[in-house]
Amino acid sequence: MGAKLKTLWLDPDNTVKKKDLTVMEKIGFKITSVQSLEDLKRLIVESDIAILKISNDVSLLKEIKQLMTIMKKDLVIFCRLDTNSINLSADLKKHGCTNIILSDDFSKLTWQNAYDKLNNINDDLDFIFKDSKSIKLLELAKKVGQSGVSTLITGPSGSGKEVLAQVLHKSSLRKNEKFIALNCAAIPENLIEDMLFGHEKGAFTGAGKGHKGLFEQANGGTLFLDEIGDMPIQLQSKLLRVIQEKKMSRLGSQEVIDLDVRIVAATNKNIKAAIINKEFREDLYYRISAFQLRILPLNYRKDDIIPLSNFMLKKYSERIDLRIADDGLKHLRDYNWPGNVRELENVIQRALVLCDDSLLGPEHLLLDDHDFFEFDFDDDQKNNSSVVNLPINNLVQEKEIENFEVESKLNDYVKDTELKAIEDAVKVSATRVEAAKKLGISPRTLRYKIAKFKESGFEVAL
Repeated sequence: MGAKLKTLWLDPDNTVKKKDLTVMEKIGFKITSVQSLEDLKRLIVESDIAILKISNDVSLLKEIKQLMTIMKKDLVIFCRLDTNSINLSADLKKHGCTNIILSDDFSKLTWQNAYDKLNNINDDLDFIFKDSKSIKLLELAKKVGQSGVSTLITGPSGSGKEVLAQVLHKSSLRKNEKFIALNCAAIPENLIEDMLFGHEKGAFTGAGKGHKGLFEQANGGTLFLDEIGDMPIQLQSKLLRVIQEKKMSRLGSQEVIDLDVRIVAATNKNIKAAIINKEFREDLYYRISAFQLRILPLNYRKDDIIPLSNFMLKKYSERIDLRIADDGLKHLRDYNWPGNVRELENVIQRALVLCDDSLLGPEHLLLDDHDFFEFDFDDDQKNNSSVVNLPINNLVQEKEIENFEVESKLNDYVKDTELKAIEDAVKVSATRVEAAKKLGISPRTLRYKIAKFKESGFEVAL
């Protein structure tokens, strides 16, 4: 927990309730209850926050802002609103309100999020450190960030590796310099070198003007190389040389540029296996991994799921009355999240489209469970044998296929087809890792699917 935040609770009608006071003080607010502007004026100099009860208009907020100007005091303002006063939200924010909270919403999560925001614990980050495992990772990442050593972040796709890289950057002496990111898997092989090192005018056909590469752009700051395990092997030697020598030249130039760049890399691959398979240079691995951090899958840090869901709800919706119902929260927590944080984000965004009410329930939170796709084929498609022979990765991983409708279970015909494909792949493969590769899914997804088939009562010949 950070420092106590000295907080003035201004409500002309009520002091803060004892049970609510206990919740807030445990989180980190040190509350002083005041009932008039005169009381607030006496205490404003030594305070950090004012929490105001707003009834009918913004006049109280305007008076306090004037008082702050006169006393040259920078005070963070929170406003508490009754549900029937929500229409004042935009005007309050216009006049300097930092956060709006409904009077009847006195949950620990609401005030914990407010405290974290003020202490910059999760400032501008889409990674919530609430689970005990996540908190330990955050503290370790801050230490590593301060050290300045090259760092390799490992973890499954969609788990928040880039966000953790930003934690490293913001914890370092380079925090006021640039943070530049490149996804090595998303750039065509013939463009990565130019993206990293830049080029001079005329260096190749079509190079009408010079271009600064990402190393130059990040000079003095941090360069984040995401999915570095997918970097072409022939480019890895040049990257190694630049990291070692801290010098580089643009394509088509002899000029040597001195570099001061911290390298943070990330991958969801088993790099040591890639080294054995001659897909990744061992010397580069040791150069980029002076320290390693591993993000666990979301299912292994269950206490992050609900805070993340609420964070994303506020991120993507301006409706302050919107909530996730208790059965919706249970629905989210009980799911295994094979797509990790990225999948959770998709689910929340989808729910906001579907929900016209103020409560998000399970019926709005459509999950991308890879075992529960139902095909809505027309009669012609049902009789088309080519449909049956869809690759297994299309049955399992292609979330973007618009013709798939997420439902509670697959029809038995499609499940049988999928199980048969899995059994055949395992039988003709030396290992399950090889079988998963043939199927176009991860080994973890393969294990999960086999277990789910067994739990559902299917006879699995493996």
